[in-house]
Parts: sequence; C-alpha cells; structure tokens
Amino acid sequence: MAFPSKKDCTERNFTIKLDEWYEIYKDFLDEKSVSSTTGELHYTHPRIRAAYRSLRTNLAYLFTYKNHKKRWSLLLHEKYD
Repeated sequence: MAFPSKKDCTERNFTIKLDEWYEIYKDFLDEKSVSSTTGELHYTHPRIRAAYRSLRTNLAYLFTYKNHKKRWSLLLHEKYD
C-alpha cells in the first residue's frame, strides 16, 4: 500500500490511502501499556496516534493549494508582477 506521488495526490486519493493505512494499523495504534512508575494504562504509541489524528483533523486544509490552484496562481502573479 503506497501513498500516491506528490504529483498524482488528490484529497480523495490521500483520504482513501489514509483510511486504508488506519485499518491496517488500528490495533497497533490502540495498544496500551502499563506505566512502570504509576501503574496506569497509557497508549503505547502516542506520537503516531497524534500524527494520524492531526492528518485526519486537518485533512480539509491539506489540499487547499491544489483545490484552489487557479486562485493561488492569480494571487502570486499579482504579488510578484
């Protein structure tokens, strides 16, 4: 399962691949460990969980440039012409 190349990546393709990735690694992300100092349960892989959650939460903004390419192009040309 490879993510699409930067050139071919669309919001839809990325979302599909991210969802596939999550389904494969869901059990891994849900693993919990017992703290040796407090004895409390905590997620074993909190940084990976946070990275996934960040991608999922901000998905609508990740492709702003591609989704509004014409608008960005016009703005950049006005600014630098």
